[in-house]
Amino acid sequence: MASDELPDDDATPVLTTRAPRANAAFASLSRGDAVGRYVILDRVGEGGMGVVHAAYDPELDRRVAIKLVRPDLRDADSRARLLREAKAMARLRHPNVIAIHDIGEVDDQVFLAMEFIDGVTLGAWLRQAPRRWQEVRGVFVQAGRGLAAAHQAGVLHRDFKPDNVLVARDGRAIVTDFGLARPTAPTPAELETLRSTPDAGWQAANDLTDARQLLGTPSYMAPEQLAGGPADERSEQFAFCVALFEGLYGVRPFAGASLEVLRAAIEAGQLVPRPRERPTPAWLERAVLRGLSGAPSRRWSSMHALLAVLERGPPHRRWPWLAAGLLALAGGLAALRTPAAAAERCSGSELRVGRVWDDARRHSLRRALLATSTGDRSATSAAVEREVDRYARTWAETRRDACLATHARGEQSSAQLERRMDCFDRRLRELDGLLTMLGQAEGDTLEHAAGAVRRLPAPSRCAVGDVQLEAPGASEGPLQNRLAELRTLALLKRSARVLPLAQALVRDADLVADPALSLEARYLLGGAQLDLGDRTAAEHTLEETYWSAVRAGLDELAARAALDRTSAAAAGPAVEATLTWVRHAEAVVMRAGGDPQHLGKLAGILALVEQARGDFKAAREHYERALELFARAGAAAQGDAGSAHANYAGALRRAGDERAAREHHERALELFVEHWGSDHPNTHSVRLNLAALLAAHGEEERARALLQEARVGLEQALGASHPSLAAVWGTLGGLEYAHGRHGAARAAFARAYQLALATYGPADEHTLTPLFNLGNTAHARGDLAEARHFYEQVLAARIALRGPDHPDLVRCWTALASVAIDQRRFDAAREALERALAIREAALGRQHIDVAWIRVRQAELAEATGALDQARERYREAAAIAEASSDAARPETGLILHALAQLERRMRRDADARRDAEAALAVLSRFHDEHEPRLAELRRLLAELPPTTAALGEHRPTPP
Repeated sequence: MASDELPDDDATPVLTTRAPRANAAFASLSRGDAVGRYVILDRVGEGGMGVVHAAYDPELDRRVAIKLVRPDLRDADSRARLLREAKAMARLRHPNVIAIHDIGEVDDQVFLAMEFIDGVTLGAWLRQAPRRWQEVRGVFVQAGRGLAAAHQAGVLHRDFKPDNVLVARDGRAIVTDFGLARPTAPTPAELETLRSTPDAGWQAANDLTDARQLLGTPSYMAPEQLAGGPADERSEQFAFCVALFEGLYGVRPFAGASLEVLRAAIEAGQLVPRPRERPTPAWLERAVLRGLSGAPSRRWSSMHALLAVLERGPPHRRWPWLAAGLLALAGGLAALRTPAAAAERCSGSELRVGRVWDDARRHSLRRALLATSTGDRSATSAAVEREVDRYARTWAETRRDACLATHARGEQSSAQLERRMDCFDRRLRELDGLLTMLGQAEGDTLEHAAGAVRRLPAPSRCAVGDVQLEAPGASEGPLQNRLAELRTLALLKRSARVLPLAQALVRDADLVADPALSLEARYLLGGAQLDLGDRTAAEHTLEETYWSAVRAGLDELAARAALDRTSAAAAGPAVEATLTWVRHAEAVVMRAGGDPQHLGKLAGILALVEQARGDFKAAREHYERALELFARAGAAAQGDAGSAHANYAGALRRAGDERAAREHHERALELFVEHWGSDHPNTHSVRLNLAALLAAHGEEERARALLQEARVGLEQALGASHPSLAAVWGTLGGLEYAHGRHGAARAAFARAYQLALATYGPADEHTLTPLFNLGNTAHARGDLAEARHFYEQVLAARIALRGPDHPDLVRCWTALASVAIDQRRFDAAREALERALAIREAALGRQHIDVAWIRVRQAELAEATGALDQARERYREAAAIAEASSDAARPETGLILHALAQLERRMRRDADARRDAEAALAVLSRFHDEHEPRLAELRRLLAELPPTTAALGEHRPTPP
């Protein structure tokens, strides 16, 4: 049966008959199988449409790549698309386009025999190692030549991206995978087909959804394609520039959670922030950004025009010839410095930073920091040194590159370089001042040291943007020196000292009419007020700073002030005020460059707001967004990412997804160990949260180990009376309570309550949690009056804090219902349970694990009033919810089944009781050792139950 033939006279030959297949189905090709004349060697990869094997061509004695439609995509459309790829690629003869040797079909599957490339994808090549912009440009120029050759042959690729380019071991770049290629100038009918034909791979690959199901990868698509319009050479140029931008900066130029948002960002020219640690020449960035224009008419006229700029490099300056002849010639030659001379002139950065941070200062700093602590705090001290090393290295690298930008690449004037060098000098003085203060360590300096270094203004701010936007304008003078000292104190959280000094500096700066310096001082004043708990004053100061900075055009300062003002609002009960300030902050952060770390902090604040309002779905979306932004921000946001993981884990646990909560707790611990050091109090806090989760799942040994490590570390760092120890005692109390040791649990909860009460007062959540747990232990010990007293205290306080319908009230209502049942106040119990059920189902739905516990309490109530059938039905509903939860093997499932089995025994439903008791024993045995009283109780119950009919049948004599 003949296949379609290409019309080109010089096209690659196409097999005109079906090739015989020797011995294997394509779905399971193995070494030695034959496809046509080719012998399969190994499977080497899989793309969106095809599976690729290395093979041997015995006729021409060469290695080839065999590509065939994936076994799960054997439909006619997939075969047609692969044939279209083959025909498009066979039109091309170019060293940067993969060569097609021949095409065939076997049992209704298309295969291609292609040039075998020993290498990796361009995406993998970019990830293998840090790449200088010169290397990236070189590889992309080659790929661009292949794309331009395709356009010249009248072929569009339609899915250009780094994973569709191969980089051979010899450095050659080859464009491949024309899986979505088609001849240019399609008919209207073909266009409509392209717009409506689904391609299942792109949605999963891009996390984007849209009803149109366009062909290609949306993250690399031009806006006209995203709108459903036809593609052309200029849309391919856009995709090429997206990939080149990604290669240069490590991020794609535009972001969006949906096709519409992505298209809007492109059309508005809203670029993501470029990482400051990956500087790129201005001429190269300009060339790429022109190719990324939203309007096709503003892009380069063709790929050839773009490549000409990329290959030519920076524009050469034209030097004026003066009438003075030889004098002018000498001046011109002096101005054109050789690369070696420029490199030598710009080589002093490491020496300069070495005068501030050398081995002697390193050892001195280590001694000073460790002298302020008790116990072994070397891990935290080492974390501080790592941060200083990173800052010093970044300072030297970015300063050297800024120098080369003038003296080697000619990208900026000497006047611009001078401003940048002034900026670098300020950064170095700030580092020196911080190291001086760290060397005079006192009190809790060690706890704040690593964070202080990370919060220093980044050296990369001096290498990009307009350094004139920084405040203050002058770098020397008494007021500027006072401001520098204030900044250092603020970095170390010495807020009590910052407050009066900032107030005095604001007054003095106002007298000399230096608004930039005054605003910076006001910002530091607002931060100190916030740290010291004066939220009203902080809100006023930060708000005033924000609006004044906006009017003065100081966007970066305005962004910081808005972010802190948002944090101040989030600490209070006014949700709408918080949301208003989130909008202000987001707008000015985007105007200041869209720092992903700032945006991530805003997303984290929004997550906490929605969590407090009980909207877990919205909170989850904001947490995911925050983590994405912190990942984009890189190492500078590592601590923020750890905090987001920890907060997200707490939210997930409240929502019942404990498996996911554990993953986020573990990740938070990893990040905090790296960021703060293993012995830092913040790291111990994460250990406590993880220990609480492990204890709830019966992993007592690791939970106790984490608790002990946290308790010893926090006592050494902060003292035994510090409020942070309340969390240790509270978690320990939960561990003891879970194992029935109620006396030990009560003592631990009482210790946690006293520590929290002394710091936070009686109406704070830090205090209410151990108070509620004291109610639990009183209930377990049979002191119903005391339990009811504690529960009612907590309920009243939480209603005052959060309102009458907040999900946090559910546990109070169910606990009060249990006490009411034991006190035989059945109407009160029924009312409390109905209230709890309404709140919980409204917040989390009818199938949440917390709903199961309310059903258990309703079963207990029905059982206490003699309604045994109703009680059994409620227990069965609870067990079904628990078994269907995300972690069906949790101990709660066993507890519910145990209660159900006891009821069924009472109802003389012995077969049901045995079945449920055995299931409960199987679940609880995973979490408790052999001596656990509950396991012994289940075994006694099983021993009392008569054997089942099946069991009896094993001993009946066989009838004759």
